[in-house]
Amino acid sequence: MAVGSHLQGHTSQVWSVTISPDGSCIVSGSNDRTIQVWDADTIMGKASVAALKSHTASINSVAISPDGCLIVSGLDDTTVRVWDIETGKALVAPLQGHTDHVLSVAILADGKHIVSGSADKSIHMWNVDTGEASGVGFQGHTDYVQSVAISLDRTHIMSGSDDKTIWV
Repeated sequence: MAVGSHLQGHTSQVWSVTISPDGSCIVSGSNDRTIQVWDADTIMGKASVAALKSHTASINSVAISPDGCLIVSGLDDTTVRVWDIETGKALVAPLQGHTDHVLSVAILADGKHIVSGSADKSIHMWNVDTGEASGVGFQGHTDYVQSVAISLDRTHIMSGSDDKTIWV
């Protein structure tokens, strides 16, 4: 990938971008309600290789699973979506449990669990295979949860909030 190259394909603001662990794929989520997927080795002057357009709201956050097979998106419509990166098909029904915009998503190293943070001030954990929430949403922040991350050893979830705190 050339330094200074740029990708075009979205028709509105890009809210989130990530790269696959092996560096082969770039994924972006936008206010235009699409996820764009690019082949990182051939992006110079190329359009995206796939556009996932079946979203119903702005995409605030995207993440790629450690094996590069799944894309997870967090949306303004309070849902989390899980996609097969090869086929562009949804793997489970939209994950519902937040009551406000989903602002951040992350995938555990096992590729089987997702963590999401929301404007509803909560954090949820989801099972990818079943689409079910793993327990109750974590509470503690007093304002929007803007960012979530998971430690490599899967023992800690971190979250950052508009309340100026980080929870571990």
